[in-house]
Amino acid sequence: MQVINIKNNGLASFGGRGVYNNNTCIFLPNINKEQNMSNFGEVMSRFYKLGKNKNMDNGLYLHTLMLFHCMCHLKEGTLTVENANKKFYELHGKLLNSASLSRNNAVLVNLGLIKLTENSQDRRQKDIIFTTVGHKFKSLFNDIPRAKEAI
Repeated sequence: MQVINIKNNGLASFGGRGVYNNNTCIFLPNINKEQNMSNFGEVMSRFYKLGKNKNMDNGLYLHTLMLFHCMCHLKEGTLTVENANKKFYELHGKLLNSASLSRNNAVLVNLGLIKLTENSQDRRQKDIIFTTVGHKFKSLFNDIPRAKEAI
């Protein structure tokens, strides 16, 4: 699923090459479902606009946002690609395969949200470093304790 364009007062609409088979959304506590989806649309719109500014005219995948959301939940010192994938499983019930993980990380790097560096103890592992822009987007998720099923 991708965010493909912006409509309705600047909120993103979704579409794309495939259907995501899990009705996962980002859950905001103490907010009704309509407000929750509105806030989710606003977050996706910001990601879409960032991608548009970086000439990513083909849209952004929902998994990219979900992976970034998982990275935002990791504590300092545990920011690795492997731990982000484990958090993805914890929050969304599935692991990303290595190709999807690599592709989504590359998009996040191209958006200027993260940098990937080799781990000093294990060169096969990649550490995640949030950029200045990444920290601003991370703040969008400060009040989101976990992901939940929409239905």
